[in-house]
Amino acid sequence: MKKVLIFAAVIVAAALLVMMVGFRTPQARKETAQQSVLLLVEDDTGAYFMQLRQGIRKALSERNCSLTTELALQSGRLSTEWQGREYSGALVFIEDEAVRRSALDAMAENRIPTVTIDSWDGLHSTVCQDETAQARLLADAVGGAERVYVCGGGETLRQSTRIALGERFAEEGAPSAGENCAVAALDPEAAQRLIEEKSAGLWDAPLIAVAPVELSAAWLESGLVQALVIPSPYAAGYIAASRALWSEDASEWKSPAFIVRPEDMYDAQNVKLVFPLLN
Repeated sequence: MKKVLIFAAVIVAAALLVMMVGFRTPQARKETAQQSVLLLVEDDTGAYFMQLRQGIRKALSERNCSLTTELALQSGRLSTEWQGREYSGALVFIEDEAVRRSALDAMAENRIPTVTIDSWDGLHSTVCQDETAQARLLADAVGGAERVYVCGGGETLRQSTRIALGERFAEEGAPSAGENCAVAALDPEAAQRLIEEKSAGLWDAPLIAVAPVELSAAWLESGLVQALVIPSPYAAGYIAASRALWSEDASEWKSPAFIVRPEDMYDAQNVKLVFPLLN
């Protein structure tokens, strides 16, 4: 009889424990409700931004975090809509240096861990395009060309391209008839000018360009571009929200780029790059 009573007591205790855990679970879930991460941007339109935000949302969903997007400027002044709210972190995607600096100062005042995207100040973790990798991809894309006429580009990308091409690097110039060469454009303006020149029949060398995502499809479909080096804003967003935002030290993270050619622009792995608005 004593054993029966002990067994019954154990059963009752176990049942009470299960009931207590069951009743506490909703409260525990409430305490671990979704944290919100702020994305502060200068412009919330365009294919690059849409892909960037998709990558951020994917990473945050894996951490049970939500995303709040706010415009940095309202009526020409730094927005204060987001201040006073609780955020577990912030991502700042602002090109204008003065606006970005003001935003970062405001983040510091509100003690919000912050990551910058496509900018580096040495104080915050950042995710930037890997221009060294872009230059290497471009060098691979020109194939066996003995000379590559390089046009446009910022100082860092141009220097990286010079290193990647070595003796094949040539300053801007026009290819000669029969010359074993290629032409490389390192920015959209240079690419557009070269596409127009090639379309007019001024030269017929292979053209490779570092392309913004918005123009990649049209350029590949034109038949005038043999290959594009396309950055991945989706990857930049994912890296920013999955790794950089949670790192303890200010680090520079690199976002990958990819080579896409007309013959493989419709491959499944390239559709998100070439046609970002379809994703």
